Order: sequence, then C-alpha cells, then structure tokens
Amino acid sequence: MWAVVKRKPTPNTPPLLAEFLKMVAGLGGHLGRKCDGAPGPQTMWIGLQRTVDFAIAWQTFGPDAAKKQFLS
Repeated sequence: MWAVVKRKPTPNTPPLLAEFLKMVAGLGGHLGRKCDGAPGPQTMWIGLQRTVDFAIAWQTFGPDAAKKQFLS
C-alpha cells in the first residue's frame, strides 16, 4: 500500500499504525482536513477493500510477477 499511496519505495521500517490508518482512510475517501474529524467505519471499510484490491494487483502485476508462472 505504501508504494501505491506514497509513490515511493517501501521504507526500511514499517510506518506507524496512525500513518497506516490515514492511508487507508484516504483510499476510502477521507480528505484529512482539520475540520473533517475522524474517518467513520464506512470510509475505513471502503479503504480496506481498496487496500485488498491493490494487494491482489501487486501480487499479480508487481515487480516479482514476472518470476511467477501462471497455470492455465
């Protein structure tokens, strides 16, 4: 998710949970402005669904995908 949201290589140390939750909320549509408040459950759910979609796409088309052999 880091590579998709930040468009940077993954860091050596994992991000803090608060930063990860902000990324998930952003994928769910939360804008993160001062007056917005905390993201709600629906926003987090949509963000988690998109995170799973990105994970599947990364496994299928990511940097290591060329090494895998697909069965037909």
